Amino acid sequence: GVVAVFVDERLDLRRLPVQARGRTEPQGGGISQALPFQAAGGTYDVFLSVGDRLGRPLVALPLAAGDGARRYRVGSCAVLGDYAVDLVRARTDGKELRFELKWQPHAVLPESATPFLHLDSAGKLALAAGVADGVDLALLRSGEEQVTTHVLRVPDGVVSPLDLRVGLWCPDRLGRADERLRPDVGLGDGRVDIGSWRQEGKQWQFRLKGGVP
Repeated sequence: GVVAVFVDERLDLRRLPVQARGRTEPQGGGISQALPFQAAGGTYDVFLSVGDRLGRPLVALPLAAGDGARRYRVGSCAVLGDYAVDLVRARTDGKELRFELKWQPHAVLPESATPFLHLDSAGKLALAAGVADGVDLALLRSGEEQVTTHVLRVPDGVVSPLDLRVGLWCPDRLGRADERLRPDVGLGDGRVDIGSWRQEGKQWQFRLKGGVP
């Protein structure tokens, strides 16, 4: 599907001179816009089209690699994530989940960057947490690998399974599109799906994404 639409309103094709090909100087334009938060790290196809301000293609162009909807593939681009995160280990103790996460930033991070942890139940946020008070995140913020330790408790009244989603965010960017940093892989909302916490009989068990214990 479409991840992002960028519109260059400075280039108005209606103002271009109408002449035979090769008899007038070519004109071009360029834009610089921030990527939307849902664009996780990876490679994306780039399509060009001419249309309205909403990005709807309206004009057919003499270009190859069209998709039949007046969009034309002109190349690809790579989006680099800010970090990778992996589960080191996890164990359950009654209704508590104890686990360690290994964070690998790819560059120096903002000074306010900090981990966040979400437990989702039935598609809704059941618990939001962060790192414990006093945890030194200097290594992480300086671009070095860091392991963090966490303890979460099953909230009352939730429905199994509980999906563990994590990420990095900047509290001083609250409400901005770049509030959450960009993971190498993720769910499209700045979160990484680590696994699920499931109730099996009277016990809670943790399963990595893909069902691996």
